[in-house]
Amino acid sequence: MSQGQRLRYIRKKLGLNQSQLAKMIDISERTLRYYEKDQILINSEIMYRITKEFNISLPWLMDGSGPMQLGTLNPSISVSGGVSVNRAELRRAVGVRIRQVRQVNSMSQAEFAKVLHTSMAYISKVESGKNMPGGEFFYSLKLAFNISIDWVLTGEGRAMAKSDNRPT
Repeated sequence: MSQGQRLRYIRKKLGLNQSQLAKMIDISERTLRYYEKDQILINSEIMYRITKEFNISLPWLMDGSGPMQLGTLNPSISVSGGVSVNRAELRRAVGVRIRQVRQVNSMSQAEFAKVLHTSMAYISKVESGKNMPGGEFFYSLKLAFNISIDWVLTGEGRAMAKSDNRPT
């Protein structure tokens, strides 16, 4: 099952139409259709909203690994309301945790960027909270360092302190 198919499955399981889900996670119906048809990847902020509001496991949403953990709707949100996520705070917190992963692995930004197939400038912007990484970045981070993406996004749970087989 693809990422878009998993999102559609969640929506159907909750008994929501596209309009209702789009409003709940504060995106347009068009964007939701693109996500469900795998025309674009679900961005990390939207993944965060989905996982928190519907008790969905981030690894399951990203790549189908592990249990789905579908829960009930968060009582703090209604179908007509948007999800309150302070994007700047989320970017900063994610940046701090990504910097921790890099530092625990004793890597410079240049080395870290090379492993993750991106630029040092991008790593700098992510670590400073100026950019929110996308799904591909998180997936690369998970594969390269075997850490919990839930931890990177939320700070909850446990992340591996150091990768024993650090990529070169």
